[in-house]
Parts: sequence; structure tokens; C-alpha cells
Amino acid sequence: MADAAEDRLKVSSLELFFDLVFVFTITQLTSVLSHHLDPVGLAQMALQLGVIWWMYGGYAWLTNAVPPRKATTRGLLVLAMVAYLVLAISVPSAFEADRWVFAGAYLVIVLVHSGVFLTTTHPGNRRGILRVLPWNLTVPLLLFVAAAVPDGPWRWACWALVAVLLWIGALVRLPDDIEVRPSHFVERHGLVLIIAFGESVVAVGIGAADIEVTPGLIVAAALTMVMLAGLWWCYFAGDNEERAEAVLSGAANHKRVLMSLLGYGHCFLLLLGGIIVLAAGVKKAVAHPWDALPAPAALALGGGVALYLVGDVLLRLVLHLGSNWTRCVAAVLAAASTVVGATGSAVAQLAVLTAVVLLLVAAEHLGRQPGGLPSSG
Repeated sequence: MADAAEDRLKVSSLELFFDLVFVFTITQLTSVLSHHLDPVGLAQMALQLGVIWWMYGGYAWLTNAVPPRKATTRGLLVLAMVAYLVLAISVPSAFEADRWVFAGAYLVIVLVHSGVFLTTTHPGNRRGILRVLPWNLTVPLLLFVAAAVPDGPWRWACWALVAVLLWIGALVRLPDDIEVRPSHFVERHGLVLIIAFGESVVAVGIGAADIEVTPGLIVAAALTMVMLAGLWWCYFAGDNEERAEAVLSGAANHKRVLMSLLGYGHCFLLLLGGIIVLAAGVKKAVAHPWDALPAPAALALGGGVALYLVGDVLLRLVLHLGSNWTRCVAAVLAAASTVVGATGSAVAQLAVLTAVVLLLVAAEHLGRQPGGLPSSG
């Protein structure tokens, strides 16, 4: 086991820099969805997010096992950042013109990750990465196959196969030899979630570009900001991160690895997916605040919040963080707000969503009063 100082490993500034590059892919995925707010656009976004998030998670596990202290390690992480930037640039046409670029960038990301991971001196970490290495190398191979086959069902089948291999195969060949440092792991994922929230804030600015600043725009922007603050509060309120760290620290290594993979891998897919879908809806809402939204845009607003809350519920279940019934009710109400946006106005739906999130925060805050958990967030 690592000593106490190593167990309390903190996220480095280089890792935060890496996260900023990664989140550009979130911006690109939001752009893809906002321009193709239909089942095809949603499917493309979901498949790309699944593939991209897998290797981001891989780098979170990597720096958890091999802190970037050596100059060579830092240099290779910068190389991976370059590859992630190229990958992000190719996201809008990853199924079409830029499919070869996407596959090539992904291959570089995998090779750098594997190479650095194998420098670890911890025997369990080496065994763990060797267990998942075949899966990781299969991904760019299938992406190259997808790039080579004609556009149509076979290309989609290759992408779908990649997603299944990654997220189902990882559970079959669980890398339970890898040692997870809970403090660093929990902090790293919390930070990337905060940065991802910034995408929804950016969406307000993009949606308002070249539009006169009117009372409607101001109201829509303000409601969006308050709603996002409420969603942030749902994840970070009280001592949730400290409790998550304590649960992981107290678990046997096999269970710790499984909980980390399910919670910060699978469940985080829903959290990030919800933020992307919500951001796509926000872009449409702030552009026409007083108008009724097209059904897909209204569904993106309500469905994005609901998807985020469902992901949060599942994460809390995996990490045993307490009751979730209020979040389940809030998710249902958020999805139902679609009717308000489609028949009323964007501002009306944003107001409903903001009220739902604030009521959720208030209910859980009251539940943490004397006799419950600490109320500070």
C-alpha cells in the first residue's frame, strides 16, 4: 500500500490543464448536438462521448497511479493533450470527413497512455493495465475499420461495437490489481465536472451571440445560471466528496476498483451526457426566450437536467451516499417540464427547471439539519 502522503495525492496543475483540453471535446459534442437536435445527432453524440470519456478516465487512472512528477511523464502528457485537441477538432465530422483524423488521434492517446502506465513500479498497476490494454488497442483498430467501410449501417455498427466492448468488457476484465488513491480520484472527477459545467455557461454566450440584450435574454441567462448553480450544489453539497472518499478508502481493493469504474466511469457518462444535452437546449432557449421551443429543444432542456440527476442518483447508489428519493422526483419533474417549453416559452421552462432544482436543494439542505448530515456545501 502507498504511504499516507501518497494516499492523499492531490490533483496537479498539469492534470487540470489536461482537463481543460478534454472539456473542449464537450464543447464540440454540444455543438454537434445543437446543430443536429434529433435522434441521429443524439446517437452520434452518445457514441462519441462513450469513446472519448473512456480514455479520459484512463488518464485519470494513469495520473492516480503515476503522478506527473518526472519531466518525461509531463512531456508525454502534453503529447496526449495535443492528440486530444486534434481529436476534439475532428469531433463534428468524426463519422464523415474527419473520421481518419479522429481514429489516428485516438491511437496516439491510447499509445501514450499505455506507455506511461507501464512505467509504474507497482506490480498490481502493471498487471492491471496489461489486462485492459487489449481492449484499449481494439478501439482505434475498430475506429479505423469504421473509417474504411462505407457510410451507413456498418460504420454505425463499428462505433456501437466499440462502446459495448469498452463499457461492458471492462466489467468482464476488471483491472482489480490497480491501486486507486481515493483522495486524488474523487477530486479529479469533481474538478472535471466543474469545468464541464462551464460548457453550459458558454452555451448561454453562444446562444446570445449577435442577439440584442433584451429583458428576455437577461432573464433566460439568469435562470440558467441559478439552475446550474443548483445542479452543482446537488453534487458537491455537504460532505459528499469526503464521504465518497471515505467509502472508497474503506473498501477492499477489488471492490474499490469496481466502485470507481461504475461510479466515476459509467455513472459519469450520464452526468456529462446530461450537461451536454442541457447545454444544447440552453443554446436554443436563450436565442428565443419568449417563444415556445421546438419539441427537441424543450426535450433537451428537461431531459438534460433529468439525465444529470439520474446519473447523480446512480453514482450515489454505487458509493452508498444516502437517500435519493428527492432526486428521483426532481428528475421526473424536470423531464415533465418539456411540456412547458413546447407549449409555453423557453423562459417558462427555465423557470420551472430552476424551481425544481432549488426545491431539491432546499429539501436536501433541510434533511441535513440537526440529526442529519452537516448542512455546509
